[in-house]
Amino acid sequence: MQRYDGGRELRTGLEFAVAAQLIWGVQPLFWPLLDGMTTAEMLAHRVLWSWAVAMVVVALRPRTRRGVRVLARDRRAGWTLAGTGSLMGCAWGLYIYGVVTGRVVETSLSLFVGPFVTAALGVAILRERLRAYQWFAVAVSAAGVLVLGWGYGGVPWVALLIAGTVALYGLVKKRLAVPAVEGMAVETVFLTPFAVGCLLWLGATDRLVFPGTWGVAPLVPLAGVVSTLPLLFFAAAVNRVPLSTFGLVMYLNPVIQFAIGVWVLGESVTPSRWLGFGLLWVALAVFALGALRTARRAVPHQPESADSVGAGQWSSRRGWGR
Repeated sequence: MQRYDGGRELRTGLEFAVAAQLIWGVQPLFWPLLDGMTTAEMLAHRVLWSWAVAMVVVALRPRTRRGVRVLARDRRAGWTLAGTGSLMGCAWGLYIYGVVTGRVVETSLSLFVGPFVTAALGVAILRERLRAYQWFAVAVSAAGVLVLGWGYGGVPWVALLIAGTVALYGLVKKRLAVPAVEGMAVETVFLTPFAVGCLLWLGATDRLVFPGTWGVAPLVPLAGVVSTLPLLFFAAAVNRVPLSTFGLVMYLNPVIQFAIGVWVLGESVTPSRWLGFGLLWVALAVFALGALRTARRAVPHQPESADSVGAGQWSSRRGWGR
């Protein structure tokens, strides 16, 4: 019997986690390279090529194929994944729109606000109870959003819509409890007909850029890679790294995006916006340190390897989504 090496598993998990956050973090530099495309065409290609990458992964991994077959036989899970796929498509589209319209700093805001929106959904829908430090963090984050709204001269609706959509997506996926790769494979299957229809409509109205523009054409398939690869890394990391540590690593993504927006793309950040982001960072620090302290009090357990979470485990659960 092979001996479990917790230290090696943790290092491997951290490497996967950091790689996922780095790829997500630099994505604001990728989408503007698809010059001339509308947001609709970018989103359609993102869905279509993500489906292609997911199908390659399914074909290469027998365990993943078994999981997809189990999902295909479960009507309730299938319809739920159709709904989460729609939420994922909305989040992807809003994110692309934010990036290509010069709102990278605002899209990074959605990732800073996300944990608090998720906490609010947990209280409102799952009847979860927040600790005192969590309520304090939520209150400070709400103040930060109000200050940012004042600084933007209106509600930062792109950021709030992305945060709300992603939080709702996470809530439904949490209750469904299916592995990330299998779930995304099914979600992209549901979204692909809409993506194909969108491309056909753009072609019929002479607004289709790909494959006519040779400078853009080689980059288009990468839309699926940059969307799917970090998810695979995420799935490989989540069962190897303690959630308290994993939560801290996940803030690399918005920090990188914020830095790119300010210092690479030259987006303006007024003093009021710095104040708003400062309040959010304070709230996140309180939230993260409190979660870390709570996790240290919990009884330690041996994490599962990423491959141990497969079709055989979750398909035996009764009542998906209950």
